[in-house]
Amino acid sequence: SQIPSAIFNYFIGDDQTQWVSEVPAYDEITLHQLYSGIDLRYYGAHSRLEYDFQVAPGADPALICIQYARNQTLSINADGQLVIATPLGDLAENIPMIYQLDGDKRLKVAGHYRLIDDHTFGFEISPSYRRDLPLIIDPVLDYSTYVGGTANDFGRAIAISDAGHAYITGFTAS
Repeated sequence: SQIPSAIFNYFIGDDQTQWVSEVPAYDEITLHQLYSGIDLRYYGAHSRLEYDFQVAPGADPALICIQYARNQTLSINADGQLVIATPLGDLAENIPMIYQLDGDKRLKVAGHYRLIDDHTFGFEISPSYRRDLPLIIDPVLDYSTYVGGTANDFGRAIAISDAGHAYITGFTAS
């Protein structure tokens, strides 16, 4: 078992039965075998939430299929980013970095997002990648696009820690 990197408490509202305490936070979480031969790893890096699909040799990256809620619509913009339109504003996932590790060499692999329908996406990977090596698909969620809401939000101070964590103080009516 993994040791949490931090513990958080959520005392929101007046109803103490809805309060939650001692919620563990981790530096990373890996979901093993999310798809056959494919793990999903979430972690924080460079002040961003990142996730990687780790495709084992011989596994099929076409199995990856992510579906968003029906009130969120997907599109791909002219820059190749995946755009998630939500009721609170748009989120953007940068163009995925796709690569393989061959010893200490990183081999870049061509690929991009693939829309399956208005709410579902996967990845299109160049058929020339080496199926005998692990494949890493590394999109980046730009978290700064989802700070705020539908009412007045006031940021009074923003700081980044040495570990790359963002701290925002202020108040909101959202």
